[in-house]
Amino acid sequence: MDGFLKLNKHKLRFAFVATSLIFLSLALILLIIGYFNEQFPDPVLLITILLVAGIGFPIFIIAIAYLEWLSKRRVRKRAFSKSPYDKLPKIGFTKTFINEKTKWFFTEETKEGFVNNFKIKCDITRENSKTIQFKALVEHRQIDKDEFKRLEHLFNKYDVIFDFEGLTKLLDINNPAIASVQQLESELMKFTELLKNENFEPIKARHNTVYSK
Repeated sequence: MDGFLKLNKHKLRFAFVATSLIFLSLALILLIIGYFNEQFPDPVLLITILLVAGIGFPIFIIAIAYLEWLSKRRVRKRAFSKSPYDKLPKIGFTKTFINEKTKWFFTEETKEGFVNNFKIKCDITRENSKTIQFKALVEHRQIDKDEFKRLEHLFNKYDVIFDFEGLTKLLDINNPAIASVQQLESELMKFTELLKNENFEPIKARHNTVYSK
C-alpha cells in the first residue's frame, strides 16, 4: 500500500471526485426518470441512493483499481526478478513510470533504457505474464498497405509486432536461449538492427505514431 500511495496519493482525490460525479449524475438521471413516471423513492431511499452513488460506488471502483494495480506490480516484480531480467540495470535500463502525467490512470513503475540509440520501454502484462515486451520508440513513417503486410510478415519471424508509438519485441522469460544478460543485450541489439535495416529511426519527438496506412 505504501508504494501505491507514494506514487498516487495526489491522484486519489481526483479519482474519488470524478467517479462520484459520474455515479451521482447517473443516479440523478434515473431519479428524474422515476419522478416523471411517478416512481420517485421515499426520503430514506433517496438518501441511501445518493450516498451509495456519491460515496459507496467511488470507493468500490478505487478499491478495484488498486487491486488491479497491485496485481500488475506483482507480475512485474516476479518477471524482473528472474535471470537475466534482474540484471537489466547492467545494460542501462532504469526504472521509469507510466501514466505519470495523467489523472485518469494510476501511476505504475516499469523500466526503460537505450539500445543502439533506440529508446526501449520494458514492461509486462498480467494477461501475458511470461512474456516481457521491449518496445522501441520510432519516428513516424508513412507505410502503404503492401509494405505494411511485408513488414508484418517479416517481423513475425522475429517475434516483433507493430505497437502504439513503436515496434515491440516479445521475449519469453523462460527462453533457455537467453540465459545471461549478455545474451539479452545481444537479442535487443539484433532487434534494433532489424529496425534500422528496415529504415526505422529512433524517435526524436514525443507522441509520434509508428505508421499510417
